[in-house]
Amino acid sequence: MLTMHDNVEMSRLNGAWGRVLLVEDDDVQREGMAQWLRDDGLVVDECSTVEHAVARYEGQAFDVVVTDLRLPIGSGLDLIRQIRETDECACAVVVTQYADMAAAVASFREGAADFLAKPFQGDELRASVRRAIERRAISKRRDQLRLTLQEQNLQLQQSNEELQIFAGRVAHDLRAPVRSTRLWAQFAAEALEAGDVGTAGQYLSSTIRSIGSGTAIIDSLLALSKSEVLELNLEEFSPRATVETIVDSCRMEFGDRAFHVSTEIEGTVPGDPVLLGVALTNVIHNAFKYSSQQNEPQIHIEGRRSGQGYRFTIRDNGVGIDPQQKGQLFQPFVRLQSAGHFSGEGLGLTTVKKIIERHGGTVDLDSSSGAGTTAIIDLPVVFTDPQEQRAGVRDKG
Repeated sequence: MLTMHDNVEMSRLNGAWGRVLLVEDDDVQREGMAQWLRDDGLVVDECSTVEHAVARYEGQAFDVVVTDLRLPIGSGLDLIRQIRETDECACAVVVTQYADMAAAVASFREGAADFLAKPFQGDELRASVRRAIERRAISKRRDQLRLTLQEQNLQLQQSNEELQIFAGRVAHDLRAPVRSTRLWAQFAAEALEAGDVGTAGQYLSSTIRSIGSGTAIIDSLLALSKSEVLELNLEEFSPRATVETIVDSCRMEFGDRAFHVSTEIEGTVPGDPVLLGVALTNVIHNAFKYSSQQNEPQIHIEGRRSGQGYRFTIRDNGVGIDPQQKGQLFQPFVRLQSAGHFSGEGLGLTTVKKIIERHGGTVDLDSSSGAGTTAIIDLPVVFTDPQEQRAGVRDKG
C-alpha cells in the first residue's frame, strides 16, 4: 500500500493533497460532505455500505475514511475494525446525528481519529479530516521507525552471534601456530644448550614456518577487515593488466609446475581497483593452487560484458568441490575436505564475497569433486551502493 507521502505526491499532480473515502448512506448528506472536502483540494471516493467501503479500501490507497456511525447492514465501527485488520495506521472520522458520550467513546476505542455530531459545518469537517491525515502520517512514520529498529536489532543480534563464532574460530586457528612456535623455540633452546647447533637450526627453521603461518592468518584477517570497512574508491576499472600481473605472480609462486593459462579480458567495469584486485587475486590464486597437482594444470580466465553487467569467469581443472559442501564455501575459516592437502586460512572466499557484494555484485562457484571449479563473478555496470539501496527501501516503506 502506498504511504501518505506517496498519496500526497500523486494527488498534487492532480491539484489535490490527500484522498478520502466517504461512507454515508444518505445521498444528499454524502454529496454535500463530498463537495466540502473537494473544495479543500481533496480527492473523494464515495460509497454507502460497509461491504463496498471495505472492498474499495483494500483496492486503493486512502489517507482517511469519513464514515457515518449507522449504516445499512453494519456500522461505521464495523468498518473501522475491518480496515484496521489490514492497515494498522488507518484513520477514520466518525459522523452521526445520534451523538452521545457512549457513541463517542466506542468510536475512539475502535481507533477513530475524531468524532463529529451532525449537523456540522464544512470548516469543522475539513479541520477534522486534516487532523486525521496528520495523525495517519505520524502513525506511518512511527511504524517505519519501529520496523527499522526491529531490523537493526535483529542485525545486531546476528552480528553479535557471528562475532562470537568468528572470535572462537580466530582463537582456535591462531592457537596452533603460537603453540608450535613456542615448542619449536623451546626445542631449539635445548639443542643449543646441548651444543647441537645443526639440530637447533632445524628447529629454528620450523619456528620461522610456524610464525609465517600465524602471520598469514593475521594478514588474511586484515584483508577481510579492509573488505568490509575500506571506503570504495570508484572508477572505471580496466582489469586486463591486473589479471596479467596476478597470473605472473602465481606462475612464479608455483614455478615447479607448467600451467597452461589463457586469458580473454575485455572492457572496463566500475569499481574499486584495489578491492577488486584483492578479490581477483584470491580467486585466481585458488585456481592455481587447487589445480597445481594435476598432470596438466589448466586455467582459463574471461572478463567481458554480459547482459546488463560485467562477468568474470575463472575456470580450472583442479580437485573440485563436493556440491554438498557448497553452502560452506564462503564461511570464514572453513577448509573443505578436498582442500586438506593445500595450504590456506579459509578466509579468501569470505573476503571475495564481501568485496563483490559491496560492489552490488554476486559470486558463485560451479564445481564437483575431481572435475575442477568455475568461479563466476557478476558485477553491475551501473554502480549503486547496496547500503544506500537498503536505506532507500526503508525510507520508502
